[in-house]
Amino acid sequence: MPVPEEEHRILLVDDNPFNLLVAETLLKEKGFKVVTAYNGKEALEKADRYKDFRLIIIDCQMPILDGIEATKHLKKRMIEGEIEAAPIIGLSANNLESERKKGLKAGMDEFIVKPLTENAVDKILKRYGLHEL
Repeated sequence: MPVPEEEHRILLVDDNPFNLLVAETLLKEKGFKVVTAYNGKEALEKADRYKDFRLIIIDCQMPILDGIEATKHLKKRMIEGEIEAAPIIGLSANNLESERKKGLKAGMDEFIVKPLTENAVDKILKRYGLHEL
C-alpha cells in the first residue's frame, strides 16, 4: 500500500553513508522530505512504495544494483505509469565522459560529479522548478 503523497519528496540513493548524510541534510534544509536508499534495489523498492517522488538523485556506482541499471528500471516504471515521472539526476565520483553518456543513455536527465554541493543542488532544484517551496 502506498504511503500518502508528500508534495516535495526526493529519493536519494548512495551507498556511502557520509555522502548520503551530507546530501540528505542539504535537501532537508531546503524543506524537502528525503527518502534514502543504499543501492539500486532499495531505490526500486522505495519507488514502488511511495510512487510520487518529485526528484531522484542516484549514485551511478553501487553494489547489488548500480544507479545505471536502477535508472533503466525506474524510467520503465515511469513510462508504464507504475510510478510518477520525476527527473533522475546521476551522481558519480568518476568525471569520465563515457560514464556521463552511460547515465544519460540509461535515462538520467542530468549527471553531476561528486561531491554534491549546495550550488549544484540549487541549480538542479531551480532547473526543475523545485526551488520554491
